[in-house]
Amino acid sequence: MPHVSLLTDPDFHGPLHELDARSKILIFFGILLSAVLVPNGHWLLFAIHLILIVLFLILSRMPVSHFLTHLGVILPILAMVLFASPFLASNSRAPVVLDLGWIGTITEAGLIHLISLACKALLAISSVILLIHTAKFHELLRGFEQIRVPVLLIQVTAMASRYLLLLVEDVTTLRNSMVNRGYRGRWIGQARLIGRLVGVLFLRSIERSERISHAMLSRGWRGGARRVPWTPLAWVDFGTSGVVVILLVVIQVGLR
Repeated sequence: MPHVSLLTDPDFHGPLHELDARSKILIFFGILLSAVLVPNGHWLLFAIHLILIVLFLILSRMPVSHFLTHLGVILPILAMVLFASPFLASNSRAPVVLDLGWIGTITEAGLIHLISLACKALLAISSVILLIHTAKFHELLRGFEQIRVPVLLIQVTAMASRYLLLLVEDVTTLRNSMVNRGYRGRWIGQARLIGRLVGVLFLRSIERSERISHAMLSRGWRGGARRVPWTPLAWVDFGTSGVVVILLVVIQVGLR
């Protein structure tokens, strides 16, 4: 089974990788939060956040095609979420941009809401992509622990990442068994078989979790964990994150 990791991709390495994980967490979660807080229609503020993302993309030396590939995975889900937003934000007194008959009308306010929501989502997703591709997974967990994120949340995340690939491996094994027995996917006819597959995976997951729990308890696990000792940030980490945070505060306070 492959090693579970959200680590740095082996084909690129840039100056951004050298920063401490805590600094990168502060930078990218700061950009994410700041982008979400930008009011609808403030295109200049969205452009400034985009410039920050592009700057850090250059510092990471991540190939643009690689970045866009990861960004494209979330686009279908994003499209489903954004589909209803122009109708929800419509205002009867606002100018109508598009009349879709019985489906509804898209007003100017609804269109601005749609574009703003898309900008926020893309900036937030871009921040997460840069974070997880410029820091190893165990470094991120250590960084979150050092900034005093609850230990239970970190443990759940670590365990979930460890056993996610086990679940994927089970799905692959079951699907190969189904194909070898003549299974051919169909839109309607496969519903009953997929339901059985989900049930089998659910039972296997429960049995595995019970075995793991008993194994951990037999080795002395009592639900506690030691905190990672605090280590001071280097000047370059402190300075970089400080500059970005100050810039984001200026964006939120001074440029509206």
